Amino acid sequence: MIRILHITDFHLNARTLRDWNDFYKDSFFDKLKDLQESRRIDLVSFTGDLIDKGGKDFGGASPAFSKFKEHIINPILDFLGLDISRFIICPGNHDINRFADDEIDEIGLKGALTTSEKIVSFIEKSDENNSYNRIQRVSDYKIFENELYKNIDCEKVQSVFKFSVKFKIGDKLIGISSINSSWRCYDDNDYSNILVGENQLNNNYKFIEDCDVKIALIHHQLDWLALAEKKTITSHINKNYDLILSGHVHESMSSMTTGLTGSCFHNVSPSGLNQIRTDSINFVNGFTIIDYNDSITCHYLKYSHNQKIFVDNTDIVDSGKETFIKPPLETTANIENYRVAIDNIIEDHYSEMNNHFITGKKNEDDVNVKNAFVCPPIDDGKRLNEEKVTETSFTDIINSDENMLFLGPQESGKKSLLYRILVEFLDEYDLYKKIPVFIDFNLVKNKDFITVIKDYTRLNTAIVKEILAKGRFIFLIDNISYHESKNFANQINKLHKLRVDYPKNRIIGAYEHDNLGILPTEIINYCKIPFSYQYVRGLKTKEIKAIMNQWLPSNDKMKNEESLEKLVSTFSSYHLPNNALSVHLYLWCYENSTEKPINQAMLMEIYVDLILEKLNKDNIYRNSFDSKNKVQLISMIAEKIIRKEDNTYVLSYSEFHDLIGEYLREKVGFKYDQDVIINYLFERKIFTKDTNNEVKFSQVCFLHFFVAKRMQDNQEFKEFILNESRYFNYPKEIDYYTGLVRSDLSTFNLIFERFKKVFEPMEFILNSVNPDDYFNIKNNQKNIEKEPLARNIEVAKIKENRPSDKKVEQQLDEQLNRISKAKRENKDKSKIDFDRMMLIMCNVLRNSEGIEDLDLKKDAFNEIIKHNITYSILYTQLLIKYVIQNKTLPASIPSHFSLDYLLQNFPYHIQHSLNSHLGTQKLEVVVLDKIVKDIKGNSNTKSEIEKYLSVALYSDIQGDDFEKQLRKFIKNSTSLPVQNFLLYKLTEYLYKRSKENSDNEKMYLDLISDLKIKSQKLPKRLKEKIKKDLIENKNKMKKYMGM
Repeated sequence: MIRILHITDFHLNARTLRDWNDFYKDSFFDKLKDLQESRRIDLVSFTGDLIDKGGKDFGGASPAFSKFKEHIINPILDFLGLDISRFIICPGNHDINRFADDEIDEIGLKGALTTSEKIVSFIEKSDENNSYNRIQRVSDYKIFENELYKNIDCEKVQSVFKFSVKFKIGDKLIGISSINSSWRCYDDNDYSNILVGENQLNNNYKFIEDCDVKIALIHHQLDWLALAEKKTITSHINKNYDLILSGHVHESMSSMTTGLTGSCFHNVSPSGLNQIRTDSINFVNGFTIIDYNDSITCHYLKYSHNQKIFVDNTDIVDSGKETFIKPPLETTANIENYRVAIDNIIEDHYSEMNNHFITGKKNEDDVNVKNAFVCPPIDDGKRLNEEKVTETSFTDIINSDENMLFLGPQESGKKSLLYRILVEFLDEYDLYKKIPVFIDFNLVKNKDFITVIKDYTRLNTAIVKEILAKGRFIFLIDNISYHESKNFANQINKLHKLRVDYPKNRIIGAYEHDNLGILPTEIINYCKIPFSYQYVRGLKTKEIKAIMNQWLPSNDKMKNEESLEKLVSTFSSYHLPNNALSVHLYLWCYENSTEKPINQAMLMEIYVDLILEKLNKDNIYRNSFDSKNKVQLISMIAEKIIRKEDNTYVLSYSEFHDLIGEYLREKVGFKYDQDVIINYLFERKIFTKDTNNEVKFSQVCFLHFFVAKRMQDNQEFKEFILNESRYFNYPKEIDYYTGLVRSDLSTFNLIFERFKKVFEPMEFILNSVNPDDYFNIKNNQKNIEKEPLARNIEVAKIKENRPSDKKVEQQLDEQLNRISKAKRENKDKSKIDFDRMMLIMCNVLRNSEGIEDLDLKKDAFNEIIKHNITYSILYTQLLIKYVIQNKTLPASIPSHFSLDYLLQNFPYHIQHSLNSHLGTQKLEVVVLDKIVKDIKGNSNTKSEIEKYLSVALYSDIQGDDFEKQLRKFIKNSTSLPVQNFLLYKLTEYLYKRSKENSDNEKMYLDLISDLKIKSQKLPKRLKEKIKKDLIENKNKMKKYMGM
């Protein structure tokens, strides 16, 4: 037997040295004396962080290492009666001088060492030339190491990237490799950036290859390694060494890793000397005694400062001791069976999994699960119980031993997730030692699970049962269902029996479930597998960015951010489901469609066509019952659902079935099998059927679109929707319809007349109120006009306070989070309201570019601008009334908005809405005509606010010479509210339309400077000086921008 004292992370500095001498050392030696009575300690391993922060307290690393040798190493060796060859160290991240290498060199090295080959080459050259070029940070440590072991009486190898020794303990030849995992540490971002180097590991291993016991000391745990070499290093170190000893995380952990060629024991020891006064169980000071023999026993000790003694660490294990049994080696036959299974799965199923994914054109020649998969947000659902939610990462899933069940709506990415997990276990088999088996629960039917496994792996029954008994399988089961209506009871019983008979195998399943607020009752009632339940959520901005990166070039950040914002806005406005399929289809529409989607209706038309046709090569009745026929059928069903007017928007399955049969046989005279078509519509996820046997459109946007398609094909139904008693309940449908047709003059006139009729009672407002005066709020008591924000604003603080990527993501995530809540329609309004009428009119004007009446469109735009002003005034009056009555703002108003802010800035927000629903370059001529008329004095109100609405919209759509229009407007603006709106708008453009130090940035900063000069009434000749002074001063302005 070999007894090892494993200590680590002393972090020697002035404080810890004092604690060592005053308290810790005597207690430490007292405990070692007790332990030595049962068996002497043969070896001390110290796994890094000998000193603290590169020896900061002692004037540098070299004097700090000298202190460590004097006060720590020598006393321990004297006490134990060992020589220095039995005290082996490895470097930690605190043992390096992080300031020794130039930042530019570090950036260059980080950019270069991105592949295993480049890492190997760098290490090779460093060793050959005995060079610390670009890694001067480790030179002080290596000098100390060389000096420390220069006279040891045993075999050793030492170089820049090598240090291994071997010696005998009893009749066993012991080999120890000191692995440097800290040579790439530079800043505070070490996790997933640690490099070892395949040849560093191999060169050290080759020196001790003939030893009976092989030990590796490495400061960092293997999960800290960079992706470029994590798989290789983990596999090699587990295969080559019997013990791996680590530190760094300041906590105790032990585990036995079983491989095909043997087993490897890992031990992480807690911090030896750091924060000795803490009583936290998460941060203890102590050490581990490891007795290595046919079995391995760990004795965990921790320091109690109150008692000034070391005690058993019962927080880890009740007795403070734990014994690990080394499992027997797998036979050569077993190893071969595992490899055959892996190879068969790769051969039979890889291409099928790859074909499941849609990917962007950047990867279209190399579509595979790994480069196409984007992991959706997953959590444990604790938010439902008002506990803090715990997010679940892909790494958490892979490294867990738990059975997991992923619950999520259709197309939320559950099957893709199972495929990605499966590929991970296939590709990293040497690391995880599990054989993944994918099972579609719908297809199990009368088969037993052993037959299913045999079919998937091409192994015989005896081998499958043997592997099951060993627990080598991990099952990825899609479409698990406990619904009684689906008659899966027999399959569920078989699954439960598999779990009982072979409990060592892990099960990961996917379960379709729309209501992520609760666990399905059928699972509570019938599931006998102890699952960890995980909830798959809609994509957030981070995931959408990752998908967009597969489609769009990454070198134009501004364009990509603009595309991202447009996508999120589209998905939010039109209730498109925020899942990976929808994002890919959206991007496909823009990148590959021969007809670019110029409005949302055309985008939806391409989107639906893809769902019905492009994604299914074996499409039903492809040559005869084509896409047009399918759309007409679905549109007819949409009409039937809408005409019920019961606000449920569902059909019973029997209604749905009979309706399709009647349509095929009696309406259009087709002989197709209605059940085949019904199954197709469910399979393509156009419709869903719930547990009550009720059928509905799977997405709200599908209902909107197919109602619009029916309006396009059926005049009677169009009149039904546009009837004056109900049209206001169908704004999305009217939006889609006018976007599809684009030239329906009669519908345009109908909506325009109703618009004027609705807003006519508000005409009096503009006869008695001047908008510029109304929104120019005075200081409360002194009736003093407030200063324009631009008067005191500093250009530099606008420039320097661009919203961070994280802040932008948070804002977009708020929009995406609202999508999942739009699960049903409510069309129960009994009369039109102002904001809905405005929305409908804006959408109809935007979509009707084909109408051959320019004057009519100019007239409509003028009325929209006019009544945006009247609506703004009315709304703020209603807001004041609400606050007086309720002593608070309405719940729908964002919490960071004050009443004062809203009363001053409502037209600014109204203009944002105008752009959302009216912003298209096809209205450039119409908007410019309005600007010209306003300049000539032919406006509705003669106000600057009215002019601002048009100039801002013209700038939003980037009309011809929009900068000229902005500059002219700034020059003539005297209204304080409008000057503030212009500052907000220009700052928004600066952040969203310009890169730092670009011509666009200069243009917008110049316009903001013009606005400042105007507000201060300064001469133009001072402009350049003002700009220079402003850019030199960098103060914050977030409180003004609300961004």
